[in-house]
Amino acid sequence: MSKFLYSRQLNLPRAQGYVELDNAGLLEKPLAFESQLQVSGFENAFHLRFDCSPMHRAMISTQTPVRIQMSLSKEQLGEGEEWLPVMHGDSDNRVVGYCSVIADERQLRIVLTELPAAGQTIIVERLQEPWMPMGLSEAIVDGWGVRYQEVAPGRLKNAEAIALFVPGYMGNSSWMVHGLYPYLRDELDEYHTLLVFSYDWLGSPVEAMAQLLAAQLIEAGLPEANSKVDLFAYSLGCLVTRAAVELAGLAPHARNVVLMGSPSAGTPLASLPRNLPQVASNLLSRVGTLSLVSEMRRFARQIYGHLESLGDLEPGSALMQQLREATHPDEVRYLVLAGDNDADAAHLGLLGRLVVQAVDQSLDYYFAGQNDGVVSVESALYLHPQEPLGWITRQIVPCNHFGFFDDEDTRAAIEVFLKKVGADPKTALT
Repeated sequence: MSKFLYSRQLNLPRAQGYVELDNAGLLEKPLAFESQLQVSGFENAFHLRFDCSPMHRAMISTQTPVRIQMSLSKEQLGEGEEWLPVMHGDSDNRVVGYCSVIADERQLRIVLTELPAAGQTIIVERLQEPWMPMGLSEAIVDGWGVRYQEVAPGRLKNAEAIALFVPGYMGNSSWMVHGLYPYLRDELDEYHTLLVFSYDWLGSPVEAMAQLLAAQLIEAGLPEANSKVDLFAYSLGCLVTRAAVELAGLAPHARNVVLMGSPSAGTPLASLPRNLPQVASNLLSRVGTLSLVSEMRRFARQIYGHLESLGDLEPGSALMQQLREATHPDEVRYLVLAGDNDADAAHLGLLGRLVVQAVDQSLDYYFAGQNDGVVSVESALYLHPQEPLGWITRQIVPCNHFGFFDDEDTRAAIEVFLKKVGADPKTALT
């Protein structure tokens, strides 16, 4: 544990919307919310323990969060370092909000969109070496250079022509920014405000990341913008986007959703990290290394238990069931693009064509049909068992899972889709 700095207990009375933490700290909460708050400060973390009834705990959401502003000491203020609020429970750890640092004022701003059950603690941790940026950012594109800046509260008030990119695994949005945004901005002249959302693509459930996305857009002033947001999502980001729109309350502020390579019915690849250790242990058991087999199985269970988003990607997961049962949001248009990796190998020699054909046939067998190498066409095109007529456009494009942003057919499909904004949605069927 890092160095202990202080600890104090505060009453959060129901009749007050604002509570002073100390001379430089402030807490904002919904009226009628009542709790006791135990705050402990450490060099690299804050511990927050809320003592409140289930009724009051249920009042906190992405729409009605708890906002805390706290002063940082020199020990706590780190250049370029990020903070993240994580709820540590007996069975899981999950992100329950987001933070921003105002370095000039030595202030940490914490937004909590969920409170833990009795006895659990939120630890707001300083990430010493952040391995990925978290949360909502604005991308400033200058030629082929891209720089990212924090989206301040209220930044989107009166904003127009807003696009939001949600990347897939590894959270690399620069691929989308370089490949797709110049076409949307320069050739179509569609967008002038570009946002990107980076999220915990490995250790947190998809729905928690979706709630974070919705909360940050609302905090940034999207409900007061002059236009709704158009969302462009890729791979795992498609599930984050769908969950934000269909489950987390973003639908009233969304206009168009473009899904590229969406594993909407899951992908069998998600089961590989869990199944490969079992296959390896089966092989080891044949040579009598039983102690190693036991350790491998135990280690695999521990590791896979932290790969929350991989579990969400498995066909038949709880998230898949939630999205299947969700109602398609009113007046939100979807373009669903599925990649088909059938390669045009006419320019190759005989051996090259045979290799391409053999690889493609093997993938088709593994995915039980046409696919883009990661997601089957059937999974990418699937959304809801019952859908409103005319609000969903589907198209298969000739690219693999990693070729959407450079594919001419993808760009053409997006252009046609965007030009039909405001038209009768029934004309959007392809």
